[in-house]
Amino acid sequence: MKMMHAMLLALLPATLHAIYAYRQRALLMVVTGVLSAMAAEALFQKLAGRKPTVTDGSAAVTGLLLALAVSVSTPLHAIAVSAAFGIVA
Repeated sequence: MKMMHAMLLALLPATLHAIYAYRQRALLMVVTGVLSAMAAEALFQKLAGRKPTVTDGSAAVTGLLLALAVSVSTPLHAIAVSAAFGIVA
């Protein structure tokens, strides 16, 4: 198992607890963070002419960690922009 996939597995209990505690809002935050980070990585690598590495899990870990670290009242667009910036920068 690759390291980033193991990290996603290790974050699963915290993610499930967040979804249990905050319901749909937490789920939306997690999905927004992960998808935004993965999309930003794919887009940046395509623009840079690099081989895509979206499947290595690093962007998903970045988006998930961001979604779990911010307040539940954080706007979804702020999570999306932060995830993209975290990948590109």
